[in-house]
Amino acid sequence: MPRAAILPAGHAGTGAFWLADSTGHFITSNYYMTSLPAWADSFNKRDPIKAVIRNKWSPRHLFGINSIEIEDTYLRLDKDLAGFFDFLDRRLGNDG
Repeated sequence: MPRAAILPAGHAGTGAFWLADSTGHFITSNYYMTSLPAWADSFNKRDPIKAVIRNKWSPRHLFGINSIEIEDTYLRLDKDLAGFFDFLDRRLGNDG
């Protein structure tokens, strides 16, 4: 179960969806629901991923969780959090 889909939804989420590597279809966990919503079923029936593969599509720039933009976002977040934690340590001490 991909954490990238689950993490934003969390334990209080009403659904988390991701594409199955083997089929290119949206799937979910039975933690959230026992069947997919209509929009996901409709997407799966159109099977657009197979059309992309059949047409030998290749991205000019990598998108998604492995993209440079996402890496940059997390590096900046890491730097911001480090500064925040340093501030807390200085203000409250290491033991809080």
